[in-house]
Amino acid sequence: MLLAPQVVIIAVFFRYSSLASLVTALFVPVYYLLGHRLAWYSDQWVAASLCAMSALLVYRHRENVGRLIRGKESRLGASKDKASPVSGKKR
Repeated sequence: MLLAPQVVIIAVFFRYSSLASLVTALFVPVYYLLGHRLAWYSDQWVAASLCAMSALLVYRHRENVGRLIRGKESRLGASKDKASPVSGKKR
């Protein structure tokens, strides 16, 4: 529940759902460790597991990361025509 506002804020301002998901995945271990002794007691194995899952998620979405860097990732609310322009040239 703590991460839901973060996802919405990133998605609304930047209009990339993949960016919102990746940023959230990267911050999960950080938020877990920040909550240590405030809301729970953290365990090093849980923290290591969360870091590993975040790294795997980023690795699995490396194509999305590449498209984000190149500016080719489709935005939320964009029509399919704008997201993937088709050339009108005949071969």
